[in-house]
Amino acid sequence: MKPSIFYRYYFFVIAGTVLFSGVPLAAQSSTAYTWNDGNRNHTIYIQPDQIADFSGSTTGITKNTADVQLIRRKGSVRIWKIKNTAMLRSLEKGIVPQAYRKFSSPVFSSNPGGGAVRALPGNVFVSFKSDWKRTQIELFSAKNNLEIISRLKLPGNIYLVKTNPGIDALNLANKLRGLPGVVASYPDWWLEVSFR
Repeated sequence: MKPSIFYRYYFFVIAGTVLFSGVPLAAQSSTAYTWNDGNRNHTIYIQPDQIADFSGSTTGITKNTADVQLIRRKGSVRIWKIKNTAMLRSLEKGIVPQAYRKFSSPVFSSNPGGGAVRALPGNVFVSFKSDWKRTQIELFSAKNNLEIISRLKLPGNIYLVKTNPGIDALNLANKLRGLPGVVASYPDWWLEVSFR
């Protein structure tokens, strides 16, 4: 995935002008996850009856599958409502069905019953200490089995690290946070937003 969402997220955090769509989601969820943006912890909740499809094509989840129903589309991202009971139980735990793992993520919201919608298309932003050189970052990456995609052209020592979509990205961001040399690490979120 391109790191463009980071630029948008970074701008929105600085400018403070982002408004989330706040469309209530049908399912109630008690499965909470946390992540840290470098300044504070955030709690998000899985919406166990929804899945985000980042394939951008008909090779992803299709409406021909009786287990899903398309409920909205934002650009190339499609949000599907899950009808299959086994898939619902799996998503409650943050586990995307095997057939969809390479291009899908659970859908999260800011509140247990709905709110701002987000999903994890894959990849993690890692901000290293400013005095760390490229060789130190490469050693850290090798030790932690990380694949660096690129260094971002922003102030600081920020890199984009490859992960699979979904919970893998969130787990890696949380795992890296607090390790020696890491200032912050957070997933590359897809956010459903609307502007004033």
